[in-house]
Formats: sequence, C-alpha cells, structure tokens
Amino acid sequence: MKDLINKGKEFKSLDGISEKLPPALVDEIPVDKITGMDSILDEVWRCLDDHRVRMISIYGIGGVGKTTLLKKLNNKFINNRLDFDVVIWVTVSKEVKLDGIQEVIRHKLQIPDETWKRKTDEHSRAEITEASGGKKVCAIARRSVGENRPAKHGVPDVSYH
Repeated sequence: MKDLINKGKEFKSLDGISEKLPPALVDEIPVDKITGMDSILDEVWRCLDDHRVRMISIYGIGGVGKTTLLKKLNNKFINNRLDFDVVIWVTVSKEVKLDGIQEVIRHKLQIPDETWKRKTDEHSRAEITEASGGKKVCAIARRSVGENRPAKHGVPDVSYH
C-alpha cells in the first residue's frame, strides 16, 4: 500500500509535463425511473435546440415532478450535447448562498483559483460572465424554495426586451 502511495506522490510531482483533464460536459445525476414525462422532456429539449430560446422556466406546485424533469434533462446531455459547451447543475436553496452558487459555476467554467481569490462579489459576477463569453452554456438552476434571479449569481440576463 505504501508503495502505491509513494508512486502516486512521484506522479504528482510531474505536474510540469501533465495537464488536468477538462471537466465532463455534464455530471450525471441519479434519477428514479418515471413514466409519463417523456413528452414534456421532449418539448423542453426542442426549446433548448431552438437558438431563439434564451431561457426556460419550469414551475408548478411541489410534487409534480419539476426536479425529476430537470434531472432527466441534465442526464440527456450525456448522449446529446445540442452544441452546448458546458452544462451546469446548481441547486439554489431558500436562503441563497451566493458564494456556493458562484463556486459551482466557476468550477464548471474552469476559472482558476488564483484568479477567483482576487475577486470581489461584483468582480466575481463579471468573471463568470467573461468566462462564459463565446461558450454556449446551459445552466440548470433548481430552486428549492423562494425567489431565484439568475443574473444576481453571475448568469447573464439574456432575455429579449
């Protein structure tokens, strides 16, 4: 066992000749088998494939399957990217923790730690917006309770006026 640990340390010291793998496009989320949701999933998927659609809101009373639908949507990206460069899943709770949300987004956008640590809240949002520039990003924000305004967390407002 100690030999394996030492060999791992040796390999880690080769950072100058190795590179980190990019993060996966999408992280698979476990979801129960549910029937009767395919037509809604297909409709949302068609909207994601429509370049004119910039934001989709899914809402309803608790227990109707919103979270399950979002999980299935997230996992569908594993086999079909729809030209998205990155898919980000973030859960926003009743008491929004801005740092936590931005941390999830910045990791998926590969904003380096050194760059991130120097940022204030306002600069953090700007850094996220800049890092996502030119990339086609699908942010799946699951709100557990309360109001969620994505622009407040660094997700740019892309609605048409």
